[in-house]
Amino acid sequence: MKKFSVIILIWLACFPDSLAQETHTQAGKLRFVPFHQVSLRDEFWAPKLQTNRKVTIPHIFAKCEEVGVVENFDRASGLSNGKRIGLINWDNFLYKTIEAASYSLMQQYDPQLDKYLDKIISKIAAAQDEDGYLFTQNIIDKKAIRWSNLQGGFELYSCGHMYEAAVAHYKATKKTAFLDVAIKNADLVSRIFGPNGNKGVPGHEEIELALVRLYDVTCDSKYLRLSKLFVDQRGNGRGHKLYGSFHQDHKPFIEQREAVGQAPRATYLYSGAADIAYYYGDSDYIHTLDVIWDDVVRKKMYITGGIGSLHNNEGFGPAYDLPNLTAYTEICAAISFPMWAVRMFKLHGDSLLPVVQSRRR
Repeated sequence: MKKFSVIILIWLACFPDSLAQETHTQAGKLRFVPFHQVSLRDEFWAPKLQTNRKVTIPHIFAKCEEVGVVENFDRASGLSNGKRIGLINWDNFLYKTIEAASYSLMQQYDPQLDKYLDKIISKIAAAQDEDGYLFTQNIIDKKAIRWSNLQGGFELYSCGHMYEAAVAHYKATKKTAFLDVAIKNADLVSRIFGPNGNKGVPGHEEIELALVRLYDVTCDSKYLRLSKLFVDQRGNGRGHKLYGSFHQDHKPFIEQREAVGQAPRATYLYSGAADIAYYYGDSDYIHTLDVIWDDVVRKKMYITGGIGSLHNNEGFGPAYDLPNLTAYTEICAAISFPMWAVRMFKLHGDSLLPVVQSRRR
């Protein structure tokens, strides 16, 4: 399944577009050019995008079918029988490939790929429970209890990747089939984890930034509020048993002052928090993000831009602990770090401003 890593060529381009309307204190801030309005025709990236469309994306879809990722959705829908196949997070592989394929369609329409996505999305929709729940691990296992293992169960993490894929597909095709699945699921999550609901948080962040993307296309503010609720609930021992620093759940977000724990989880959290700071203009969020950014780029980042130096937990180590031989710096962090970085630029409009602000405080 290592072939999945090459999808970064598309994924790195998949940063959220700006809203057409003004929200909260957004007025006057930077707005990015929507991805579908950008065309790459250079000699370096353009050929790679063609390779993605013609070779990489079809190959990954073929692998999803070959190893059982797609079959899990068929089994969840009752189309086929048997136990679930593979790792607990395999649903995400299909979602991320759909997302990549959707952004590829924005660059160059491919009718065969478009038709294939319709087929795959119909399988996903068929697997969804009536109330919106969708996680093949627990749907196939009839004895599973929903939301009972938020720390390691990947349910909310999976939801987040689904939302991102659905938004990308909608933007690429204007078809609502997948977006409807995502909205139905997000409404369920909102009912379960909204105000006065379950105070748990995902062990692996991702849904925070994904909810903002869903908000971008629906303009339904409950998704933005839920994203902020997930971030604010982190480190709150009154609502759930804290997971610790590996999960960035050791203290409330606005009290955190350094990057800790697994690097991809952390930078997903910081990306979601930066989105929230952008829309709400929250000064506490902005200050926290600036200080953590300063900690990363000045003390915990390799000259190559790699982060997450510790091989034993894929995470951040102490300040200036950047070994060469055992550096982990995995590809997940190589994706999530630019996702956070571009949001920091969107937030400040100056690539150096977060560091400068942090120094002066």
